[in-house]
Amino acid sequence: MKTKVLFISIILLMAGQVFAQHKNKDEWKHRKEYHKKEMERQREHDKKIAEHHREMQKKEYENYRELAKHEREYYRELRKRELEHLKECHTCNHAFYHNDDYYYEDDIYYSRRTRNPITVDAEVVFRNGSIKVQL
Repeated sequence: MKTKVLFISIILLMAGQVFAQHKNKDEWKHRKEYHKKEMERQREHDKKIAEHHREMQKKEYENYRELAKHEREYYRELRKRELEHLKECHTCNHAFYHNDDYYYEDDIYYSRRTRNPITVDAEVVFRNGSIKVQL
C-alpha cells in the first residue's frame, strides 16, 4: 500500500512539474522584442552598406569611363602621329599606306603584277539558294 501511495504521489508530482509554468515564462516576449530591434538595426545597417556599394560602383564606373576616354584620346594621337610619320617617311614601306601594286585607269583599278582589272567576288548563302556578286 505504501508503495502504491508513493508511486501515485511521484506520478502526480511529475505531472505537476510537466504542466507547471517555468520560471522564465515571459522570456519569449523579451526575446521577440529584442529580435525585432536587432532585425531593425540589421536592416538599417544593410541599407547603409548597400548605399556605400552603390556609391563605390558609381565611382568605379566613372573612373573606368575617364580611363577609357583618356585611352581613346591617347591612341587617337598615336595614330595621328603614326600617319603623319608614314606620310613623310619613304623608307618605312608599309603596305597599307604605301601600297603601289594597283593603279587607277579609266574608272577601273588594275593590278601592276598581273595587268588585269581587280575583281571583288562575294557570295551570300541562304537556305534555299545563294547569290553571287562580281564587281
